[in-house]
Amino acid sequence: MCNSNKDFVHLHAHTHFSVQDALPSPTAYTKKARELGFRATAITDHGKMSGTVEFVNGCRNHIDDVAPIKPIIGIEVYTCEDRFDKSKTDDGKRRKLNHLTLLAQNETGYKNLLALSALGNDPNAFYYSPRVDWGCIKEHSEGVIALSGCLASEVNQALMKEDIEHAESVARRFKGVFGDRYFMELQYHGIEEQKNNLNHLIDISKKFDIPLCASNDVHYLDKLDWKLHDVLIQMRDQREASSGVAKKNGKKEAYGSHQFWLKSYKEMNKIFSTVPEALKNTVLISEMVDDFFKIDVEHILPKANLPLSNPEFQAFWKNNLPYNNANEAYLAFRAFSGLKNLGLDKNKEYMKRLKSELSQIWYMGVTDYFLIQNEMVEFMKSQNIYYGIRGSGVGSLVNYCLDVSSVDPIRWNLMFERFLNPGRGTQYQINIYDYPAKMWLEENGKQEQVQYAKAITKACKTWLQENPEYSKHEPDILKEIWVLENQGLASYICDLANKGVKSKHNDSNLWTAHILGICEKEPEGELIVSKVATLPDVDTDIDASRRSEVIDWAVGRFGSDHVAQIGAWGTYGAKAAVVGALKTSEKFIEKYGTQVHHEALKISGSIPKIPDITIDTALKDSPEFATHYRFWKEEIDIAKKLVGTISNFSVHAAGVIICGDPVSYHAPIENSKGNLCSGFDMFNVERVGLVKYDYLGLNTFTQIANTIKMIKDRRGIEIDVRKDIDLDDPKIYKNIYAKGKTASVFQFASRGMQDALRKVNASTMEDLIAVVSLYRPGPLEYIDTYAEGKMNPAAVQYVDPIVKKHLEVTYSIMVYQEQGMQLARDMAGFDHNEVDKLRKAISKKNDKLFAEVTNLFKTKAIARGVEEKAVDSVLNLMSKFVGYAFNRSHACSYAILSFWTAWLRYYYPHEWLATCIHLAKDDEDKVAMLKKECSFERITIKNANVNESGLITLVNSNNEIMLPLSSIKGVGSRAEDIVAHQPYIDCKDLCFRARPNRGMVDALAFSGALYCLPDSHGYELVEDFMEYYDSLVSERTEEDKRIAREAKKKFKPAISLTDTFQIDESDVIIERARTNKTRQPVRLRGNIKSLISDDLFD
Repeated sequence: MCNSNKDFVHLHAHTHFSVQDALPSPTAYTKKARELGFRATAITDHGKMSGTVEFVNGCRNHIDDVAPIKPIIGIEVYTCEDRFDKSKTDDGKRRKLNHLTLLAQNETGYKNLLALSALGNDPNAFYYSPRVDWGCIKEHSEGVIALSGCLASEVNQALMKEDIEHAESVARRFKGVFGDRYFMELQYHGIEEQKNNLNHLIDISKKFDIPLCASNDVHYLDKLDWKLHDVLIQMRDQREASSGVAKKNGKKEAYGSHQFWLKSYKEMNKIFSTVPEALKNTVLISEMVDDFFKIDVEHILPKANLPLSNPEFQAFWKNNLPYNNANEAYLAFRAFSGLKNLGLDKNKEYMKRLKSELSQIWYMGVTDYFLIQNEMVEFMKSQNIYYGIRGSGVGSLVNYCLDVSSVDPIRWNLMFERFLNPGRGTQYQINIYDYPAKMWLEENGKQEQVQYAKAITKACKTWLQENPEYSKHEPDILKEIWVLENQGLASYICDLANKGVKSKHNDSNLWTAHILGICEKEPEGELIVSKVATLPDVDTDIDASRRSEVIDWAVGRFGSDHVAQIGAWGTYGAKAAVVGALKTSEKFIEKYGTQVHHEALKISGSIPKIPDITIDTALKDSPEFATHYRFWKEEIDIAKKLVGTISNFSVHAAGVIICGDPVSYHAPIENSKGNLCSGFDMFNVERVGLVKYDYLGLNTFTQIANTIKMIKDRRGIEIDVRKDIDLDDPKIYKNIYAKGKTASVFQFASRGMQDALRKVNASTMEDLIAVVSLYRPGPLEYIDTYAEGKMNPAAVQYVDPIVKKHLEVTYSIMVYQEQGMQLARDMAGFDHNEVDKLRKAISKKNDKLFAEVTNLFKTKAIARGVEEKAVDSVLNLMSKFVGYAFNRSHACSYAILSFWTAWLRYYYPHEWLATCIHLAKDDEDKVAMLKKECSFERITIKNANVNESGLITLVNSNNEIMLPLSSIKGVGSRAEDIVAHQPYIDCKDLCFRARPNRGMVDALAFSGALYCLPDSHGYELVEDFMEYYDSLVSERTEEDKRIAREAKKKFKPAISLTDTFQIDESDVIIERARTNKTRQPVRLRGNIKSLISDDLFD
């Protein structure tokens, strides 16, 4: 008998996407399965398919000396009788769910598994877990292979209850739907109940002709991993109470046999030797499954709205771009209209760049992405929602013309190639059958492409003039030339034409090869894609208070099933893993008892607060943590292995999918506290063709919006920050930045930033952009160098004019990624692909790639006549900023946004600081700092009173900042009625019109908010005043009764009003009863602490 692992396939396995129930990542799982020599393998996570992309990639990616294996995509669904029934059992417990193993046989089956994922996560069906019922399974059974399931399956549960009749009925029902795609699943992990069920399962298999298959319920990879797995499953159920002791829920006991590792064929055969067909059928099942799943596919964008009936657009299209697609022409129409509105349509530099950007956008196939972004911007503008973009998209003139960005990329020397680099574009198949490109490149090597692209362009234009009937193909021909140049193959086509190569084939659909006489046949279609590029990433910041409106717009525009937020999978970091490992340790619990949670936090607190720090690094950097390690070595070693394991699922802060198809056709749907979102994270959604837009709520835009509204309400002045603010205003630099008065200014609030601004004597936007980029770990030390250079620019030396051209703005320091890209282009003649490699090397701290690309830089630069000394100097500069060089476009965007806030801070300090105080209400330290800012500006902060205060922090007619009534403990948001009826003559007026309850009045009196009312004076104690107020309530009650009696004389009401007016009397009795307590000598007006709630800004 063969003992090869090729003779068995694991069809029931879990990864850490079975959250806190399984250990391995899909990558680790597939690597182990491949190393063991399995021909195929499956993952079947509990109710989840979110590991699919990583799993498939792990099965196929290159590993030295290890063959790829076939991926089998599955899910272990939770089944119930009625997925909408959330009732409990008679003893008040949740109804038990059953498990069912499902595998996708082909693409149709995968779509059906995705549909089951969506149905199970429907908020009406989801109840602690995603649940599906028989109706769902039956409807979505095509292309799906079903295994009867583990011990928790409906069949096994019936057998455990000795209800063989029910077990048989379930098997018969599944057989009727799935036919020969239904298998009786056998498992044995040393569990008695499984052993008892095995013979019954085999009998049912024979009775209904259901083939057997064996599986092991894999939850970890190696035999000894059970200890680690025990810790993981206990961590899920730890209480956050002081004891921190894990709850006993049977999970640990369920895995107590420790048989849940990735077993070999030999180990499985030892268990199931008496039923060899159960092992053979696993191979049969793997052969039934197609290797269908595609990664890195074309993007599924919805179509943008095009105003095809607009005469102005039609005229533009016809006169300027008659042969371009409608969406391409419309993007150009919008962009050129925007350039005209900016008054720049006569500027040759802007016109040239705009045409170049548009061509690149068309050729990269991302036209609709820009148009949809523009649609969103038009919506936000129509609703007066403040927004901006950050990141490399700021470097696009098209974005500036469309008003997507407020930053002029030419004025601020921003690179479009940092945003859309042809080197990162979609790759196409370029090949002549009779002389393959690969062979030609091996013989001729890589060559400069510009001259060849120009030659092809000239030949094609001549041919089009001679053959005007082909003019409609001009856009395709121009795109093809662009592709040839950027893929380094323009020289290939030219050389073949010069050599007189002739081919009867045109498999790559090349117009240029046909025009140059290489291919007899004309193209029969479009260029053939060989590799799909990622889409550009326009990161949009939106007024945080209105972000939901933008998502609602997207849902309304494209349909609720075409829009979804993106999920995020949280993992255990060093601190959390250490806490969890300690709290599950019997030794630790025995030592600390009810203090385990506190003591575990104390130990984890000795780990340095560095993002993504490893435990090994913490042991080197923290002597205190190293001391703890000596006492708790076993626990902390376990924690090391748990770092990176998935711990939770949440909604991504910004990512939103907008898709041409329903999202659930391409990604599993997950339920995060009632919010449905993609189970694929932001990295994997793009790999299956889903398009990600980034909508991040930014409080700074909320501050700006609220301040501008307050200015308009108080002063009647309307401000457009994009048009009305002079970015060269010297007063802002002199009085805000250079003095470090930026505690409320975006990006520059910290003391360190303030010191940096003083050091460089910030006086220009370039200074702000540089400080934003330099004030980070690593390049922080260069702030002094920048300051010295600015103070004495004549002393700064440059080794080459090209270096001076690009580094003069930062006084010879390489601060920005774009500076490295520009030097590579101008000094070494790098093409787009090489420039992008350099960008990756200096931004990602990839030492191997950096060494490779700098060697090429040196070779090419010297070949172009640059002195070796100058080249070495540049490479030395680059080496200092590997991993630290910043995106200038991003820094510029945030520097300008910062300037807007500084401008408001300087010219409208009262409104600005009032808004800042209100939005920072949850941060006591920040509020204290803002109050200090007010003190510097001699702005009075006035405590809340019932005549002037609103629900938010305001500025009154005396230019005093008024704290809101909602800041008073015991009042909060219930102050709406008081604000609605302002102002008040006296307490009686307040009592009769606003009708606050007694508790609110007591809080208002205690805080001093009633002192503006004359009849509140003269009471030494709050209790004395409340007796007076009670008398007013009684008076009001009598008045209400009198009005009611008058009303009865005139009308005969349909219902009795007695109950309505008895409420006030009972309220008075209740409130008076509450006052029967020991009086305390509390004055109506106390110090500031007594006036404001302890949790004022919660």
